[in-house]
Amino acid sequence: MPNLNVGLGAAMPAFAESFPSNGIMLENKTYANAATYNNVGAYGGYVRARAEYVNTLQQLIGGTYLPAGATLAEQCPKNSYCPGVTDATVNASESQGATSCPSGYPNSAVGASSNTQCYTTCTLKSANIEHAKAVDGYDYYDDGTDTCFATECEAGYHVTEAVKVIEQRPLIDVDLTVMGNDSGYTSTDNSYASNSSNEYYLYGLTEDNTWAVEFDYGVVYGGASCRETPNDPVLIYMEYNAEAIMAGEISPDQVRSDLTPIVGAAKANDMAGVVAGVVVGTIVDEDALYEAVLAVLGLPMDASTDILCHCQMTGFLSESPNEYGEYDISRAVAIGSAPLVFNSFYDTESVCEWKCAQYCGQSVMENSDFRKAIFGAIEIVPASICYGNEIEIRWTDAAEEDIAATNAGMCTYGGDIRTPLKAATIPGKTFIGWKFLPQEH
Repeated sequence: MPNLNVGLGAAMPAFAESFPSNGIMLENKTYANAATYNNVGAYGGYVRARAEYVNTLQQLIGGTYLPAGATLAEQCPKNSYCPGVTDATVNASESQGATSCPSGYPNSAVGASSNTQCYTTCTLKSANIEHAKAVDGYDYYDDGTDTCFATECEAGYHVTEAVKVIEQRPLIDVDLTVMGNDSGYTSTDNSYASNSSNEYYLYGLTEDNTWAVEFDYGVVYGGASCRETPNDPVLIYMEYNAEAIMAGEISPDQVRSDLTPIVGAAKANDMAGVVAGVVVGTIVDEDALYEAVLAVLGLPMDASTDILCHCQMTGFLSESPNEYGEYDISRAVAIGSAPLVFNSFYDTESVCEWKCAQYCGQSVMENSDFRKAIFGAIEIVPASICYGNEIEIRWTDAAEEDIAATNAGMCTYGGDIRTPLKAATIPGKTFIGWKFLPQEH
């Protein structure tokens, strides 16, 4: 007869335990001498042992929700917003975490995390753009940043491109002040791959110039890049003319005209848009002007000719690691709209490539201000306004130097008229002033 104890013994637990006080028996356990009436509820016959389950709680980050019957979070659907849920559970019939946009603001893009990302089409009343006859863009709910802009103006005015530089709410709904627990990274230098103090493989990183930071609420993934930023002619022009621009002496159209032959129409239009921000009052001083120019150009605050290390968030994973401490990056929510944030300078590109990914991870882990920058988004939105037409004034009996002395040769529709310093002296006549004549056609 075969020895059955060999086969049975392989399936039996190694140690016997006492019967649990709460009566909940775990898998693959032996409870010593526990088959008593107090525990089983019978002296003979049969009894039933029912499997007990509790709901698994999931944390949904802002911009994601749990569809009905699904076990993995997805991006928030269109025309809804998803502020985040800390205790979502799988439900076969109901989705969780998504709320329809408020009445009157029925639209939103996929991945919205706040009701302020819900919008409706702009009207003349909601846009409130002076001298506009027609507008376009979106009016956002409550204190959401509107993107209304003029498309047609009243007589005497024309549309000039303007921009608003805004800092959006964080792309992921996390506590930006909490330090990370650990970080990993890869680099183009293989010495990082063999450095045991940086166990980047635990985070699922396989590509060069990538990084990950572990927080209590999950893992943030990102990329690193190095690039050279030359002295930009647009930046030089805007810095040189900053005082005149803020004083209203250089108009958006003048900026466009000056820069087009130097850097092309696209960048010239961008800078005309920034100057239009001065006209409408969204840019109030030279520091704000400089920051707006850098943001539109995509340059860091300390732009120079050095090699610059930039960091960008690419995804977020909200789950615990497996028993080996490894994360499944394939389950991360991809984030495609995160900003490219300046991190540090390096003398050469090779040094930058060696250190950039490492410093991105360390900065995200240790620097709350850097987290706020990299988890948020700087967005440039159209805000085209109606700007007065430029009108040339041809003064009679006034010397060119007297016209130039008071900048009297041009005026802007709806704006001030400046007269020449003095009129010519004509013997036998007393000057009483200038008078506009009917326009010649």
